[in-house]
Amino acid sequence: MVKHTRVWLVATVILKVSLLVLAMCLFVSSNSWAQPSPNTNVAPLIKKLTDDDFRIRHDAAEAVVKIGSQAVPALIEALHNDDRQVRWRAASALGQIGAEAAPAVPELIARLQDEDEYVRRISVYALGEIGAEAAPAVPQLIEALQDKDRNLRVISAYALGKIGSEASPAVPYLIEALQDESTEIRFSAATALGRIGSQALSRIPVLTKTLVPVLTKALQDGNKYVRQSAADALGRFGAEASTAVPTLITALQDENKYLRSKAATALGKIGAEAKPSVPVLITVLEDKQTEVRQNAAIGLGEIAGTFQDNAKKLSRKELEQDIANLEKALEIVENPSYNFTPEDIVVIRRPLLALKAEKETRLFDRTL
Repeated sequence: MVKHTRVWLVATVILKVSLLVLAMCLFVSSNSWAQPSPNTNVAPLIKKLTDDDFRIRHDAAEAVVKIGSQAVPALIEALHNDDRQVRWRAASALGQIGAEAAPAVPELIARLQDEDEYVRRISVYALGEIGAEAAPAVPQLIEALQDKDRNLRVISAYALGKIGSEASPAVPYLIEALQDESTEIRFSAATALGRIGSQALSRIPVLTKTLVPVLTKALQDGNKYVRQSAADALGRFGAEASTAVPTLITALQDENKYLRSKAATALGKIGAEAKPSVPVLITVLEDKQTEVRQNAAIGLGEIAGTFQDNAKKLSRKELEQDIANLEKALEIVENPSYNFTPEDIVVIRRPLLALKAEKETRLFDRTL
């Protein structure tokens, strides 16, 4: 009897422990069970994307984007909705979510065949915003780049540029797009070539030899916005764009202030190879536009920084000429009437002081 009692007690304890463990597991997991799925959260918001009230549509779209990657499955599903508004707003939300929306790339590619032109455009834009993760879409984007819809061609060039070096197969088509009669397409193509080429420098160096001459030619385009885009693109190549220096110097004197500004920035990024531009950059320090003056100071400072790095290698004549140029530049940037910032002044003063120190060292050595 005692033996049976003990067995019963042990069994009871085991049962109670088992029930306790099960209760704890249920308690721990109950919160996750109570949470609605992402699709449940997003579905009501997607319905509001077609509301008659613009504010409701706007707020719903923002709310979906804030949910982020968890909203992607529901947005992918929404890309198949019968309502065109839902489809393009879903594509737009995926674009705003960005790289985290990469799982939607196959469906966005499929939307490039959508019957609605606006859905096609927004889908292309979304692929560009997803970036490098949208590389599988490059063949379809190349096809879209040749579409009869001008707006689709513009956005396709933009998207290819945002994808970056992975879009290098599109380079020949983007070069061809630089000859398009549409200003917007030429602008987008130049921008895309700069992004793709600069990212692929180390991986596909031959692109530099192809793209720098093409973009240099685009600096002479009849449209100021295309010229601006070309200057900005060349700046992305840095020293590799040294052959463009003479054309960029000419651009410093363009009537378009934005082109002058971007040309100054590009020359600065090219660095030591842009030394022939120094005298012209000094004159641009007195440009009537504040932004142009400041970019000229920054560009000049970057070039002068290379003088500082190579001061010991400069000949006596080069050293004296560089000092004279920077003294002239410093006099201008220190003039209160031009409203240069302390940072603008420092980028000129620092290399000047370094060159003067080098000159004094050489004089001291000769004296000894």
